[in-house]
Amino acid sequence: MGKSTSSLLFICNHLIIRVVSLPFPFPFRAFTSYHYCSTFRENAKTPYQNQNQLLKSVRDHCKSRTFKNLHHALGLFDTMLHMHPLPSIVDFTQLLGAIARMKHYSVVITLIRKFWIKSCEMGKSTPSLLFICNRLIIRVSVPFRAFTSYHYCSTTRENAKTPYQNRNQLLKSVRDHCKSGTFKNLDHALGLFDIMLHMHPLPFIGDFTLLLGAIARMKHYSVVVTLTKRMESFGISPNVYTLTVLINCFCHLNRVDFGFSIIATILKLGYQPNHITLTTLVKGLCLKGNISGAVRLVEEMENKGYEPDAYTCGTIVNGLCKIGQTGVAIRLLRKLEKGNFEQNVVLYSMIIDSLCKDKLVTVALNLLSEMMSKGIQPNVVTYSCVIQGLCNFGRWREAATLLNEMLQRKIMPNVRTFNILVDTLCKEGMLMEAKEVFEEMIQRGIDPDKVTYNSLIDGYCLQNQMDEAVKTFNTMVEKGCSPDVFSYSILINGYCKSKIIDEAMRLFHEMSNKEVI
Repeated sequence: MGKSTSSLLFICNHLIIRVVSLPFPFPFRAFTSYHYCSTFRENAKTPYQNQNQLLKSVRDHCKSRTFKNLHHALGLFDTMLHMHPLPSIVDFTQLLGAIARMKHYSVVITLIRKFWIKSCEMGKSTPSLLFICNRLIIRVSVPFRAFTSYHYCSTTRENAKTPYQNRNQLLKSVRDHCKSGTFKNLDHALGLFDIMLHMHPLPFIGDFTLLLGAIARMKHYSVVVTLTKRMESFGISPNVYTLTVLINCFCHLNRVDFGFSIIATILKLGYQPNHITLTTLVKGLCLKGNISGAVRLVEEMENKGYEPDAYTCGTIVNGLCKIGQTGVAIRLLRKLEKGNFEQNVVLYSMIIDSLCKDKLVTVALNLLSEMMSKGIQPNVVTYSCVIQGLCNFGRWREAATLLNEMLQRKIMPNVRTFNILVDTLCKEGMLMEAKEVFEEMIQRGIDPDKVTYNSLIDGYCLQNQMDEAVKTFNTMVEKGCSPDVFSYSILINGYCKSKIIDEAMRLFHEMSNKEVI
């Protein structure tokens, strides 16, 4: 009939994908005869002779969403599936995510099954493979129930017996990891979650909540949402604390509306939202910039008998400061003083920082004095904010006095405090003094970071001391602190101003070759 092989392969692949309703495992191997596989592997060599070239193309298409159609993406997936060795899990995840964004969810599920079969044929260990497939499902936000066949679930239950033969031992390990935040990575946490999910009887909901909270602290908010749905599919009812974690995740995903809808779920389950739940919603409204909504919510909380605590008020103060409403934040602070709320250093530090950013450094200094007169001791954050404000206005002598005061009070400066001083001194052209602060920093056991080195490099460039700038740049590399785009840009700018264009071009090409972006 004259059909081209590549078109025929896409048609066959399309037929396989469309039969997603068949029970897993779909007999894909029955279709993948020697002839088909060998023909595909042969065709997989073109049009990409180089594996890296193909994978780069896949990444580019995924990022720019420039696939011609579904067939284009499927062709690349099958080519990757027949590579030896298999590409990284990250590359498969990116491609599956791109197909999910095209709303071909059933296709994604089938492709994950194909990945499972291929990995089993290549002798991948089952526990590792379970984690990989779990990661694929989570990353592309595909409903887990669509993938959980009898084969998958029974295999997981079998593997759930190891490496923890003792149920209590595993749960204790989960609690310890959650409290100390010592999970190796997301996969480690997901693996423990899956083992817990297939225990008989199921663990207490509190243990699941602890684990979800830990994953949320790792900032994998969408993962927590997906895991909560999985718990529900296993008949596990969340409690008010689980739902509070879920609200927090929705708020960080900029879906406060979903967070409010969870309140209805809490009431439906017979629970009462506590002040932590409501404070989480206050924080979500503040993150979205809806400070007036947050204030109204606090007022409603008070009317219904929920007493907002210092953390709730601190959340609103922080939100007000972030949108430049420092005056309103100070009025709220005065209101708190009249009430039974205990002011703390965090509240004052947020307002002092905002005042400094509003160029009201003198007012900030007065508030610092007032704070100390009330017996509230400033910390390194408070001092750093004021030092930054003073330095921004060239009042570096007052900043130095404040630094000495810090040291007398046994408050150790941190890397940010030193960076502020180094940057200011460099901008003032006081390179010797900046170098002394740099040395003092090292003597106190504080490692300089990119900001420190970039400030010094910039200082030398401003004084046309390019040799010293390059020397600092090289020291930065030797100390294991990788230069970023700012480091290169400062040096390139320095060379251009010194009319040393060849060196500027050399650095520009080096920057491009190292993919510093």
